[in-house]
Amino acid sequence: MTDYRDQKHPIEIDFHRFCSQVQFPLKPEDFIALESMLLQDPEFLEPLNFLAEYSEQEGQMSKAYDYIEESCNKAYEIILEDNRFPKTLKWEYPENCHLIRAISAKGLWRWKQKEYSSATNIFEELLNLDCGDPLYLRYYLMGCLEKMPFKEFEQTFLQDGSYSQDVKLWFQKHLTKHMDCFRNWLDANGH
Repeated sequence: MTDYRDQKHPIEIDFHRFCSQVQFPLKPEDFIALESMLLQDPEFLEPLNFLAEYSEQEGQMSKAYDYIEESCNKAYEIILEDNRFPKTLKWEYPENCHLIRAISAKGLWRWKQKEYSSATNIFEELLNLDCGDPLYLRYYLMGCLEKMPFKEFEQTFLQDGSYSQDVKLWFQKHLTKHMDCFRNWLDANGH
């Protein structure tokens, strides 16, 4: 398999314009605008990612789950070739961000539901696809491996919208128990 870099999606300009102008709560015409973007380019997943996050924030969990599943499934359809992952799927390429967000949203959903094994598989896949780990998915993966509930993880390590230095210490403390899951990341980063 090769490195994966998605195509550019011209509809992305409209999506970012929409995000910069939208007011909450969403109005019916906002949903129509997002659905129109999906119809124009069904392989640009940000409208689905947006709707999933919005639905979850509004407490519409069933809807959120449906959007997450649809977006993640489409992401896998786009990147998998003969049911195999590409060699890499790097965040550094802006064209890939919507795909990575879709897949990581499913991992986060599973983690929030305490489906640790499923979430572990997703975060491990993503970490192996981009060992540079610009999203710090290694911490999410460790949270799942340690069966730490997502809320507890956030309460323990999130400070002022970003993760504290404590998460690094906690990660290092537990790393030796889970070396197999982090082998590619360790090797790629000279550890």
